Amino acid sequence: VPFSDRLKETTLSPRSCSMSAGAGKVGFVVDIGDGLFYWSAFATDEARDADTTSFDEKDVKTVLRREFAEVAKLAECIAVTPAEDILVRRVSDRAPLVDDATGEPQIPWAPSGTKLTLLGDAFHAMIPSLGQGANSSFEGAYRLAAALRRVFNGESSSVPDALRAYERDQMRRVAWIVEASARQGRTVYEDRDEFMRAQQAAQDSMWGITFEPLWSTATSPQHEASSSGVLA
Repeated sequence: VPFSDRLKETTLSPRSCSMSAGAGKVGFVVDIGDGLFYWSAFATDEARDADTTSFDEKDVKTVLRREFAEVAKLAECIAVTPAEDILVRRVSDRAPLVDDATGEPQIPWAPSGTKLTLLGDAFHAMIPSLGQGANSSFEGAYRLAAALRRVFNGESSSVPDALRAYERDQMRRVAWIVEASARQGRTVYEDRDEFMRAQQAAQDSMWGITFEPLWSTATSPQHEASSSGVLA
């Protein structure tokens, strides 16, 4: 939304951001530069009005004003935003594919020997409270490429074996991130200060991972794949 003088007076100072949380609802506003302003509003299913679980697009502003009337700074944001520019969607995650008893990855399709696999949100969807969805997908892409690289190098006996290795390695990495994101998502609706403390602790644990190069600059994966025919 254009960052008007009125928004600067009533909602947010330039070059800053603000978050209001509690009672199952969250509001976030931020100056994103170039004269533009972004806002978002979240509510748990438990905190939402039962009459607002579905509505027509033309009613979206009325519904949001009623739902978030008590969340600081959102009223003016909703008022100045055209209804057609407001995106409403559910945020959901997927339970990690791990054994409850051992905590080890449990890939249901592993016995089939399939050459198909899953990547990103299709494999480990998570809510965005820790901002790790895209990062985890990038990591997964690296692990998948590394697993197939081992087939090209003769270090893995088959593509299905390489895919299962990728799936196990990736699920070991992301299972706790999915769960931590879910915990953090619950916290933000209850206690903003605790949310910020947990945010920093979780990110300290997630960051700092490094990856070895998959190939040298003198060797392209396209050349090796086309000459070896491993994936044919």
